[in-house]
Amino acid sequence: MMSLIKRFLKTKRTLNFHSMLNKENIIKAYRDLMLNRNDNIIHLTELLYCPYKKTLKQKYPDIQNINLDILEGYRFEELIPKIFANCKISHNKTYKIKIDNEIIAFTPDFVINDSVVIECKNTSYIYFTKAIDDWLIVDNENIAIVPKQYITQLMLYLTLLKLDLGYLFILSNTRINNKLSKVLVIKEVKNQLTIDDVRNLIKAFKEDIKPRYEWECKYCQFYNVCDNEHKFNASSINIDSENNLDILLDEYMLAKSNLNEYKNKVKVLEAKIKQTLNDENYENDKYKVIVEKRKIKVEKKML
Repeated sequence: MMSLIKRFLKTKRTLNFHSMLNKENIIKAYRDLMLNRNDNIIHLTELLYCPYKKTLKQKYPDIQNINLDILEGYRFEELIPKIFANCKISHNKTYKIKIDNEIIAFTPDFVINDSVVIECKNTSYIYFTKAIDDWLIVDNENIAIVPKQYITQLMLYLTLLKLDLGYLFILSNTRINNKLSKVLVIKEVKNQLTIDDVRNLIKAFKEDIKPRYEWECKYCQFYNVCDNEHKFNASSINIDSENNLDILLDEYMLAKSNLNEYKNKVKVLEAKIKQTLNDENYENDKYKVIVEKRKIKVEKKML
């Protein structure tokens, strides 16, 4: 399986998804997926995050969070059928399994030859425990810092499908030779969970509505309307938590990715402002803009 993946990807020099699905079709597909969910069924991914979010989605159906990661993730998924062109492929098929008195629904991204599950993830930024020099990382050494919920989700798919092997395909950004670059991480995952682990997650989902991670609240689209008594303060991090290191790593990765995104946005805005001003200084009631050779200087006036 891995040799097939490597052989296909070796023919590529870069990752480019600009020519694939357009933004409008992706947003429609994502919204249709959310609207078609049955509120009386527990969806497997709901077991991994804040249980109260399901209630808020039902209460506020118009609040949706569609970001660039989701959009590019849909484009990214078009790569998999090309790799496994000669294999039997099941894509986004929804399975429903009854466990005790609950029906659990789950939709793996891909199942190859009824034996291997492939889950695709797209993140803003990914860190490694050592320097890398290539856009393709087959992570046999566990050098990629992968969110543990990604691995748990894939293992749960394997458990419910009674399979042993899966692969995470993670599309992200990182620094290669001090340059921000697109990278594809492929990680083999062997199942280590059992059906009892699923039962324990269902029990916790029904009995404990606390968010599973502190960072969830900070980045939740329902934060301003959430009435969960266990809601975390979005402006602080509890460093005394038992999962202190996990929380700090999550916060660190998210903050760094946001920082890089804002830096890029600032550069784009600077270029647009400079172009609009046609190399001439500008001043209004709020700002004074000084155009220099390679950059602009914006000063905010005291009101």
